[in-house]
Amino acid sequence: MALGPGELLWRLGELDFRPDELEIPPAAIPVALPVLPALEQTLWEYELMGLSPAQQLMKHYRAGLRARGVRSNGEIKQLEAGQRAWRRFCRGAPATCDGTRHFVYVAGG
Repeated sequence: MALGPGELLWRLGELDFRPDELEIPPAAIPVALPVLPALEQTLWEYELMGLSPAQQLMKHYRAGLRARGVRSNGEIKQLEAGQRAWRRFCRGAPATCDGTRHFVYVAGG
């Protein structure tokens, strides 16, 4: 005699379920994910974990900054007094700003 779905559901309660003794091997399902570009991978790591265990974010921008003449931290430490490291004025006025203007001045040497 075949049991209906309702009867089967009630009969589940009769099972002697012991999770530590149930020897069912997990199914391995291979997943082929595309390889992300390095910057996108780092951005996802920061989004999901708040950090990147592989590399810091600035690694992706160093070449562009160097091409614009921005010196590395190590180079700035080796400058003699009076030498300019980098100078830039940035004016910030985000959309959420209440009319206050923020100015950032970066200089070294």
